[in-house]
Formats: sequence, structure tokens, C-alpha cells
Amino acid sequence: MAHRLPGLPGQGSKCRNCQRADARCDFIEKSPNEIHLQNYTVELQDRIKHLEDYISSSRLTVPVVPRRISRGAENDLDDSASENLATGVGFLSLNGAADPLYLGGSSGVGWAKVLMQSLRQRTSAGTPRIPNLNQYQVPGVTNEHSDFPLPPPENLGNHYISTVYYRIQARYGFLDWLVIQSWQSRAKYLCSLQPFNPSTINESDKVEDYFGSFFLWMLYGLGSKLSENDNIINPVSHEEYYNCALRHFVPLSNIKSISTVQALLLLIVYTFRHTSSEFSLWHTGGLAIRSAIELGLHRKIRSKHVREKDPRAYCMRQRVWWGAYILDRMIAIQFGRPFAIQDRDIDIELPVNLDANIADQDALCELLTAQALMPETNRPGVEYRPGYGCFTSMTSFIHTVRLNQLKSKIHELVYTVDRPSLDDTNAVQALLNELNMWRGNYPPEPDNRVPACSHEFFEVEYHNVRKRGRY
Repeated sequence: MAHRLPGLPGQGSKCRNCQRADARCDFIEKSPNEIHLQNYTVELQDRIKHLEDYISSSRLTVPVVPRRISRGAENDLDDSASENLATGVGFLSLNGAADPLYLGGSSGVGWAKVLMQSLRQRTSAGTPRIPNLNQYQVPGVTNEHSDFPLPPPENLGNHYISTVYYRIQARYGFLDWLVIQSWQSRAKYLCSLQPFNPSTINESDKVEDYFGSFFLWMLYGLGSKLSENDNIINPVSHEEYYNCALRHFVPLSNIKSISTVQALLLLIVYTFRHTSSEFSLWHTGGLAIRSAIELGLHRKIRSKHVREKDPRAYCMRQRVWWGAYILDRMIAIQFGRPFAIQDRDIDIELPVNLDANIADQDALCELLTAQALMPETNRPGVEYRPGYGCFTSMTSFIHTVRLNQLKSKIHELVYTVDRPSLDDTNAVQALLNELNMWRGNYPPEPDNRVPACSHEFFEVEYHNVRKRGRY
């Protein structure tokens, strides 16, 4: 009989059971399971050694990041790394939870560092790096003055932007298309810019131009991705445009502005279409919505003077906030996690139902004033319960915002930890009535001349919401 007992084998001693059975008593130093694990460990060590040799021979650098680093040690690492993405970037404190499901971040990590860990561009140990675009260069496509590829021809670039406009504006509505058109008219210059560097920027340079460069590269990448099924020859892969955009965004990520929030939202939308980018929707979505909250986009501005001083800017605050709100709800529901902000903490009005490309100050002021005159007790979106009036490029977007408001109410009623009793038939019926009213607001045949989701799309959403509410 084989045993794992204290003692030395081969000394003639027997245990009581073997003595009674008059059987040989063998002492085993290691169990078969331990022997298997030992052999497996040796095999893993050999494979790691093989990979290390391969990396060394290929001249690749794979930095190793300790799992737990003190703030002082982390600063030492940042100082010693000449190409650290977080160098010179502001800090965003995220107090992580112990539960690994929530992928908590560590306190005091640079914003860009957290972001690039979210992007995870095929990194090792979660360490961020910028893709080397030199490996993508092909003859005839390289810009003489930079290591970026040339922008697409004007007609192709316009096609990419138009494609994004009709597909994205209908659901998210956070981009300023008038500004994008002005950037596209200067595409050759903007796409020749190197990434923003505060230490070398000239007085004639404008930060907005560097944001313009990011947005153009990003729109080219997303437009190219959306056009894959069209009969169009794309001279450059959409991933190359995307990598160019990332190089521009990293140094801009410490600038606290609406443009930064828009950039984060556009990165999220791209990832919805290109899931193989290994992009963490949860992390980057959290950065986007919290950056918007930090700028106060979730609160309405009560000063009439401030609103009318630049009504288009205030309208963009509305659009960017509700675009971030939609994506936060989509991501949270997809992962089954809490929302970043509750509806009761939001009081900014829904966007005005006026074409996104209209810059008429008087018309905007008139609509904003009408919103401001609504009773204080009204929640955002109540003004659209009777209907939207004329159909514009904002109508489909506003309809999507109201849908996600209903999803939030259902989530609070059904899925929260402290949810009220599901026997409250009055609350259930009230939500059903709101959902049916929302369903009836959208025209059966929307105007195809402007960005609009189809009636069938919203019908599917309607039934999905009913199913999610378990009605």
C-alpha cells in the first residue's frame, strides 16, 4: 500500500493498516498530481525561456509592470521611461474595487496611462505603447514630412465623413459637423501635423488644429470601416487611420475640454464597429462620462446671458452630454453593471430639434428660451412627449435619448439591488404608458434626406425594452 506519511522510506517500518493486512508499506515522497504539476511547471518555464529568446532576437521590448506599485515607485518608473505615455499628463484618481469583475484601476495613475491600458493595442502585461506606423508604410502612400500616411483623396475623404454623418448622427449626435467640414477643407495641412507637444508648439499653432487632426484621422478610419461593403477601393486600412488618430490623442488627453469628451466618445463608437481592436469599452466609457461630469455637462446653465452669448456652444454641450449618456447606458446594460450617473442627478435639457448643421443664432436662442421657460419640476425630455414637430437631423438622436431614459427607469425598477417591489402595478403601468407614447412619436417613414434610424430599428428596440423589463 502507498502512503504519504512522515518517515523515511526503506527503513522497514510499517503503518498499522499494513501490519494488519501483512502488506508491503511504501512511502511516497510526491503524489502523482504533484509530479504532474512539477512537469507542467518545467514545461511552462521552457516555453517562457523560448519566448524571451524570440523577443530578444526580434528586438522587441516587452516591459514588465509589477502588479502592486507604490505611488513613489510608480513615479520612478515614469521618470525612467523615456517614452512613457503618461509623462506630463494630468492625474485622474480611480479608487478600484477588490472584485476583479469591475476591473478597478489603481489610485493616482496618469489619465493617458489608464486610457492606453483601456485601448490595449496588443500590449504585454497591460503596458501601453504607441503603434509604430513605420511598419505600415507602403511606397507612394508615405508623407514626405512625417511618418503618417497621406490622407485619402478629397472625394474619398468626403465620402468617409458623409458615411459617418449619416450612420452616427442618427444615434449619438455628439459631433459638430460644421467644424468637421471646416477641418476637412484643410485636411492636407491638418493631417501633416505631428502629435501635439506643449514644449515645442509655436505661437501660431492652435490646439484646435491638433484636435482637428485627430478627428479627421478618426473619421477616415471609421468611415473606411463602415464602407467596407461598398464598391470602393480603400488605399489605406482603416486600422492605419485609427493608429494615426491614437498617436494624436495621447498628448491631447490631458486637456479638459468638450473636444476631449467627443474624442473619447468617437473612440468608443469605433470600437463598437471594430471589436478586434482589443479596446475596453467599460474603461473608456467611464472616462468619457466622468470627464463630461467634471465639465458640468450634466447640469443646465440657468443664466440667460451665458446661454444666449453663444447658443451653438450650449447646444453642443447638450448634444455631447446626451451622446455620452446613451453610450454609458448601452455599455452598462451590455455588461450588467451600474450606470455612471443616475437620472435624478441630470437636469440639462435634451437637444433642440433643429438641424445639426444650422448655426442660426436667433433660431437657437428662441428654442433655448422656450426650454428655459418650462417648469422646474419637468424632467429632461418631457417637452417631447407630445411629439417632435418637423423631422430634422436631430430627431432620431433625440428619440434615442428618450429611449435610453426609459431603459434607465426600467433598470432602476427591475435590476437594482434596492429595487422596489415588482408587485407595484402602478409603476409598471406608468412605464408601459411612457414606452407606448415614445413608440408613437416616431414617424413610420422618416425623412431619408437626413440622418435617421429606420422605423423597424426602433420597433426592435421597443420589443427589446419590453422584454428587458419582463413585462
